[in-house]
Amino acid sequence: MMNVSYIRNCFCPNLHFMYPEYSFIDRFSAAANDGFSNIEFCFAYDRGLDAISKALEDNKLSLISFNFPSGELFPGKIRGLAGLPGSEHLFDEQIAQGLQWAKALDCGQAIAPLACIVPDSLDAERCLESYIKNISRAARSAELENVTLLIEPNNNIEHPGYLLNFIDQCRYVVEKVNSPNVGLLFDTYHTQIMEGDLTTNFVRHHQYIRHIQIGNVPGRHDTNCGEINHDYLFKKFEDYNYLGWIAGEYYPVGDTSAGLDWLVNSDENSQK
Repeated sequence: MMNVSYIRNCFCPNLHFMYPEYSFIDRFSAAANDGFSNIEFCFAYDRGLDAISKALEDNKLSLISFNFPSGELFPGKIRGLAGLPGSEHLFDEQIAQGLQWAKALDCGQAIAPLACIVPDSLDAERCLESYIKNISRAARSAELENVTLLIEPNNNIEHPGYLLNFIDQCRYVVEKVNSPNVGLLFDTYHTQIMEGDLTTNFVRHHQYIRHIQIGNVPGRHDTNCGEINHDYLFKKFEDYNYLGWIAGEYYPVGDTSAGLDWLVNSDENSQK
């Protein structure tokens, strides 16, 4: 049986996905009103650092992760540049801006800049080599700021041609970089699409996993709306003493707050 107290203590909403009923800035107060004290988001650079800092402070929220800049995103054509040879100076600028935000917002971990869609003119091995070199260089800066960079696979159904599709690939990067400030992000949505066998994958890589994001398949919806038995996974996370955050990176099928009944009413649910 799932220990609801465990998941409640670990869970936080990703405001890029959750609370779509509100404007982005208003999602901070919506999360706080639901009892959350920790949140994450993907990209908020267009809002400005001051506005994000104020939204966190006003609502007494802590930021537990966000995405480092990745440049222009265009489905099927552009998804990051960290693996593109010749883009090192742009990558370094992304790292500098991401670390600036991490320091200003007192956030200790972040998703590393997206790798790339492999161009027809290059092979994946060349791009992976460039990516590892870039992440290795970034890791040294991240260590100085005490920030952990998270490496995550993306499914190639929604992101065809993306460099990193499987957990083994990301683990290979983490092992090659060999920094205490670089770890894996385990995403149930992407992993279910690409590999399935979520429990085995979690167990096999758990010592490298620093952060978890959840979303069900199909549709990237709530934990209980799809083919993944997240309650079973939550028990495995606890069994293996995972003490990091579990972020809701999913699109609610209905009202966000109503869909959190299983979480915000955990004391009552745990007695049933």
